Amino acid sequence: MSKLEDLHGTFYDAVINNLGNVICPHCRCYLVLGGFMGDPDYYHFRCSCCERDFRMENKDSKDFKFESRNGILTERTRKLLREAKY
Repeated sequence: MSKLEDLHGTFYDAVINNLGNVICPHCRCYLVLGGFMGDPDYYHFRCSCCERDFRMENKDSKDFKFESRNGILTERTRKLLREAKY
């Protein structure tokens, strides 16, 4: 399972809701994908409520890539995340 890491280095299990949104481990709101932010080894997320920042490692072993439009995961990516149980 993929892990989210906050800026302090604490790791959390990535939780995906029924709609395929990645959930914030602090406030249970949804995270918005922010792209690579200059670091292609990680995907960066920001909480839409508490505005905390997280990152997830961009692993070559994944058989899909995150796709977003305006910071929101596409339906294809949400479906793949649900099926992969990430």
